[in-house]
Amino acid sequence: MSITAEQFKEFFRHHAAGVSLVTVFSKDREAFGFTASSLASLSADPAYATVNLAANTSTSKIIEVGSRVAIHTLSKEQLALAQELAGPRENRFQSEGWDLTLDAPENENASAILRAEVSEIHPVAGSLILVLKGHESNTFSFPERPLVYFNREFI
Repeated sequence: MSITAEQFKEFFRHHAAGVSLVTVFSKDREAFGFTASSLASLSADPAYATVNLAANTSTSKIIEVGSRVAIHTLSKEQLALAQELAGPRENRFQSEGWDLTLDAPENENASAILRAEVSEIHPVAGSLILVLKGHESNTFSFPERPLVYFNREFI
C-alpha cells in the first residue's frame, strides 16, 4: 500500500515543530529569508544543522554553497517576525530590529541566532536540504513559550 500526498500532509499536521527564520544575502546584498519548521541539529562537534526549503522559492534561487546565513529561533511573542518572512517578499525585512550590515540579515528580537555557512545542498523531490556549518551563536532570551508550527498555523 502506498501513502497519498494528502495522507502524508495530514500526518504532518499532527506534528508540532519549532519555527525558525533563515536569512541570507544575495551576491548583490539583497536580503532574502524564509520561515522553517524543519531546522534540525545534525552534529554538535563539529556544529552542523540542516534545514529544508522548497526549490521553487526566491531564496532557493540565490542560496549556494558558501552562503552565510543567520538562523533565528523565536518565541510566541515574536509571531510577527515569522509572519513577516512567511508573507509577500516585498514586505520582508520591514519591521524593527533588522541589521542588514552583517554577513546575513539578523533581527535582534529573536530569542537566539546561529550564524552559519551553507556547506552542502541536496535537491530532493522539489525541495532542497541545506547542510549548515555553525560558526557562532548568540542567545538573547530563553522563551517560556517557543513559537511552534502546528496544523498549518503558527501557535
